[in-house]
Amino acid sequence: MELMFVALSIAIIGVLVWTVWRLAKIQRQLNAYTNYVNQLQDKATEEVLSEEFLNQMRNRAQLELTNTVKSMDQQLQQSLGKSHQQLLNNIEQQAAQIINGELEKYQQTIAEARNSAANVSQETEKQLEESQKDIQEKAQAAIQEEKKQLSQRLDDKLGDIITHYLLEALGEHVDLGSQKDYIISGLESRKEEIKRDINDAF
Repeated sequence: MELMFVALSIAIIGVLVWTVWRLAKIQRQLNAYTNYVNQLQDKATEEVLSEEFLNQMRNRAQLELTNTVKSMDQQLQQSLGKSHQQLLNNIEQQAAQIINGELEKYQQTIAEARNSAANVSQETEKQLEESQKDIQEKAQAAIQEEKKQLSQRLDDKLGDIITHYLLEALGEHVDLGSQKDYIISGLESRKEEIKRDINDAF
């Protein structure tokens, strides 16, 4: 009986020793694998964060940014060109309507004066011609004054008009954001040029 107990104890001890040895071996393998993985991670991190890689990323980002800015600039230039022409056409039409209306009034006045003076004497006709010349001069002066006032009103409202046509050309879904001040500033710098074009159109 005692021999069986001793043998069983030895067997149990042997199993425990073998189990401990096996666990220790597994632990060593696990530690070695963990170190290997850590080394691979460190190496990968060094490669990713290398100067060459960072330069490539910076160059790529710079190229994408440059292309985006060029594309936006081209679209903006096209939109501004259309808006500027549309603005000039609109102002030309309004100015033409005002001037034509005034000319019709003065022409009617002149025609009425001619009809009433058909049977008067030569002196009266001379006075009528002088009156007609005076009326024409006043009409021309009135037209020039109307153009001057129209130009002044345009100058006062030019910023609002430009902003309106700019937003209409670019559409409601475009967010100008920080670019708005830059765009308005650029148009303001061309203010005199736009006014000169409009005056030439008159």
